[in-house]
Amino acid sequence: MRGIILLIIFLPVFVNADIYITEIAWMGDSSSYNNEWIEIYNDGSSSVDLSGWSMEASDGSPSFSLFGSIGAGQYKVFDRASGDYSGALSNSGETLKLIKGTSVIDTVTGGDNWENIGGDNNTKETPQLTSSGWITSSPTKGYGDSLGTVSTETTSVDDDSSTGREEYRVIASIEVSQNNIITGMPVTFTGTRNMDEVSGIAFRWNFGDGSMGRGPIIDHVYTEPGTYVVSLKSSRLGKEEKDSISIEVQDSNIDIVSIKVGTDGYVEIENKNNIQADISGWMIKNTSDRFVFPSGSYIAPKSKIRIPYYNLHLESVTHLTLVDIRGHVVAIYPKKQERVVQPVSYSPEKPIVEVTEREVGVENLASAGFSTDTPPRGLWFWLSILMLIIMAPSVAVFWMNKTSNKVEPVDDIEILR
Repeated sequence: MRGIILLIIFLPVFVNADIYITEIAWMGDSSSYNNEWIEIYNDGSSSVDLSGWSMEASDGSPSFSLFGSIGAGQYKVFDRASGDYSGALSNSGETLKLIKGTSVIDTVTGGDNWENIGGDNNTKETPQLTSSGWITSSPTKGYGDSLGTVSTETTSVDDDSSTGREEYRVIASIEVSQNNIITGMPVTFTGTRNMDEVSGIAFRWNFGDGSMGRGPIIDHVYTEPGTYVVSLKSSRLGKEEKDSISIEVQDSNIDIVSIKVGTDGYVEIENKNNIQADISGWMIKNTSDRFVFPSGSYIAPKSKIRIPYYNLHLESVTHLTLVDIRGHVVAIYPKKQERVVQPVSYSPEKPIVEVTEREVGVENLASAGFSTDTPPRGLWFWLSILMLIIMAPSVAVFWMNKTSNKVEPVDDIEILR
């Protein structure tokens, strides 16, 4: 029994919970434009700890870590005025991502001036997510009761005469702006060809890289190359339809290739890919300011473009960084030069090694590059041998003469009278 209890304790608990961004007060409120806030919703069956979660805007502001927890079926608001985050939402539009660790859980693409999701800077009405998509309405900060309210409009129905009731039509048909893209390049997905038929339909996207999204039209940016299967699930009143499509993502190969300084100067950028590159929202930055490529900026395949100095409005163009829409560095100019050490010229037969016998030892001379063979017998050797041969007889005669003249001692001497 104890083993069963321990097994239950240590088994991981899997909870089906989805967290969505449900309301964005990008315009502030009637008191101050600084009173911005972002609302999220947990439609799961269990509370979720938000440690390790974050919220990031495409331009880097705001970018903050979430905190606390969010209960099942509950809303949570992150308020700028209360210090939950810093950095203002741009009134010209943002792309917000809700991230868990490194996985994008939800993406909201506001579009230019937030036209994709709505909101009104004059009336201070906010964009709110409903089962029918985004609507603009009076703020519902913290309780967002518009989520889950299914539209009862019947603009697109099939008449089932056998049952005498109207049958709601659900459509899932993916269209993509471009099937072959590069990392850092936005791609637009559309959930149906007929936008008059989206009323009341909830669109749920899976981009194949761990990222999710909602809405009939949505943009996504891939960060790594590969082949991804994008799937769409459309649902309404218990009915579902699915569709999928493959996307080829190549590694970004765009570079700053040259710079000309002066009033007639420019920055030259090359697209080395074999596909057209969308660089909308990309930036050229120096240490103090930046130039942002406007919407609809493209570079043709295998081509170069030059951005005139008078369009850049940069104080300095001597050191620049090209940054994609994700905020990732694509290119640096000038490139960092690695120090190249030129090898010393030498002859393989005579390696340049300065080693003394004291340092290496005779037994290690071979490993140090010295030859240990017996020196060859040269001219001086043979001359020495010849001199010995010539001098040997003379030495012998001299020695013999010296020996013969030697007086031997006499023991008895006889004197003759």
